[in-house]
Amino acid sequence: MKRLFYSMLWGALMLSLMFGISSAKANTQSVLYGLRAEATLTTLLANGDNSTTLYAFLTSENGSGIDGERVRFALQEGRAYLSTPQVGSIATLSGNQGQETEIAVDGVNIGNGVYVARMRAGTVAGTVTIAAEWLSSPDNPIPVATVSIDLVTAEQITVRVDDTDVVNDGVDTATIIAYVVDGLGRPVENADVRFRIVNGAGTITPITRSTRPADSSTAATLPYEVMIEGTRGRYAALYRSATTPGQATIEVSLPTITNPIRATTTINVVEASNLSAVALPVTVGRLSGNSRPKPENTSVILVAVRDGDGDLVSGLGANDLEADIISGPGDVVGFDEITINGEGTGVYSFTFIASEITGPSVIQIVDVQSPGVPRTELTINTVTEVSPGIIDRVVLESFADEPFFSDGESEALIVALATDVDGNAIRGLEDAAEFSLITGQGRIQERGTEILNSLTREGTGIYVSQYTSGTAGRDTTVDIRATFSATNGDVVTGTTVLDLSTLREPEVVVFPNTIPTNRVVRSVIDIYDVNDQFLNSNITNRYSVNIEAGPGEIITQPNDDGIFPDLVAGDNISSAIYEINEQAASNQNVQLRITDRGIAGIGTTDANLSIGAETRILAVVSPDPADAGEMAEIIAFAQDEFGLPAIGHELVVTVVSGSASIVNGGRMVDDGSNILGFRDAFGDDGAYVGAVDISGVATGTVVVRITDLTPPSQPSTDVIITIAR
Repeated sequence: MKRLFYSMLWGALMLSLMFGISSAKANTQSVLYGLRAEATLTTLLANGDNSTTLYAFLTSENGSGIDGERVRFALQEGRAYLSTPQVGSIATLSGNQGQETEIAVDGVNIGNGVYVARMRAGTVAGTVTIAAEWLSSPDNPIPVATVSIDLVTAEQITVRVDDTDVVNDGVDTATIIAYVVDGLGRPVENADVRFRIVNGAGTITPITRSTRPADSSTAATLPYEVMIEGTRGRYAALYRSATTPGQATIEVSLPTITNPIRATTTINVVEASNLSAVALPVTVGRLSGNSRPKPENTSVILVAVRDGDGDLVSGLGANDLEADIISGPGDVVGFDEITINGEGTGVYSFTFIASEITGPSVIQIVDVQSPGVPRTELTINTVTEVSPGIIDRVVLESFADEPFFSDGESEALIVALATDVDGNAIRGLEDAAEFSLITGQGRIQERGTEILNSLTREGTGIYVSQYTSGTAGRDTTVDIRATFSATNGDVVTGTTVLDLSTLREPEVVVFPNTIPTNRVVRSVIDIYDVNDQFLNSNITNRYSVNIEAGPGEIITQPNDDGIFPDLVAGDNISSAIYEINEQAASNQNVQLRITDRGIAGIGTTDANLSIGAETRILAVVSPDPADAGEMAEIIAFAQDEFGLPAIGHELVVTVVSGSASIVNGGRMVDDGSNILGFRDAFGDDGAYVGAVDISGVATGTVVVRITDLTPPSQPSTDVIITIAR
């Protein structure tokens, strides 16, 4: 009995082990089927509206689609909503109207092992992962396939300012342009873009639109939007300065309900003018009794007036600058602007007259015409007597714009005075000072001109010359020498150094930077002069644009006259228009070269834009593998250069190799209809359905080609169909 018991127990144990192994094998037979998940679009805007079609392909090992199963689409990651609209209906990119709230739905079986649903994007950017779960599978765990869709920011704002430093005169302006694109790189039309000052003073004025040609569209546009024919998404406003120095922070916002975005930029409001002054000489002799002032009783005060950009300001009058003694003896008289060749230099002169009292005198110079009333001070000493000796040294001063550009046009005033060892001015020399350029590039007026005393109209011993900068592609310096010859034959020289800044290349914005093909499309080319440097040349259009590589043409060369396509005349932005036509080849870069025609020796600037691919095609075969002697369904996901559904295109299937033939003339459909029993799930979703007939003797593989006949280049992709054993 015991022996029989152990024999039965052993048999039961073996049966149990055998059954368990068999069950385990049954539960892991993933090779008996294929499950694949796809989406017609894999990039959507996170705007709560964009949608895509979800596909699950369920295929048996012998090449048949598995129908009648329960396949569920479920949200695994991210923010999105699922739905199952009526099969055959027309689905648009934003056709769900935001009514779906489900995060899991059962896919609709449309035959041939294909299950579908629709997904609507949420409002949070990031990756959305959708799982296709075969709930009715006999396997445990159930088979799962996933597909990922990227949700990108619905809108993006880039803000540019033509001048980040404006003067506090209540008149100076800065042009602000906001370039608005969606997450796919397309210009955003008719957006409620708002400009407001969130910190600081000043005013904001909308630029409604630039002057446009008579034959251009006059479609209404929002107050802050500038519409260039063929290009939208470019919004502009004008900031006008306050009358007090400080900073103004301007916020540019797009207050959408789902995804409000904003960007800020800062503009510095600087003093309308800045003063610097020097006295030549700094020591004078006191006046003797009631005698008439002599040259040795006077000093020339030179005042440089620069605006907020550092440029010397010419043309001020006697009522604009005041010079007064705020402590000490003496008086200040006269007012003149130093001129060279009849033109003002932005440097002004006063004359200090000593009195009978000795001691230091503090002179204050005030720019009364500037809103901030800037001022500067200097000190002149009055001593009992000055007795100039022999020439010992040269005092050299230079007055130039700050920064002083090596543009071939900028000019600097060079001032020289010969003194004795004690700094007393030497006057009455027979020969004028000679100026020369020792190192560096540029031109110098060699023979100096003596400044006359505004009171006595006698010579002051102060000589002026003018230096004109050369051109250089880097920051550099120049050494300038002044030479005085004494009556005894002695020669005395002095040297001053000028720092020159190279003009930086302009910054270029091409908007939009990616344009579609197969149509007439335009981009605006905005050229920003980052140097804020107005040239004295008579060139109307400072910049020129040429196409170095790629198709298209520049239909409007850059201009800064406030007329199409320019926004504001006289600012630091020049604008041009680039255009391609419907014959332009796709999927290439266009290289633009911008040349500054007003400045010799300055290098060119390159900019690029992209012409998108005409159609991108991803194809899926169902069933996969396919069965010999049966038809195989082909679904092609067609997208344009922005990743959007290529709607209304003509796609066809042809057999490249293998034993198969086309059906329906090779035509594919995206209208929600049937082709020989193969259903297009939704019309106009970018998923085109076609089929090929696999012959009964087919083995190995069949290669088919999907071609889009709509674009001129007729892009295509090949698909390999594996034949089941």
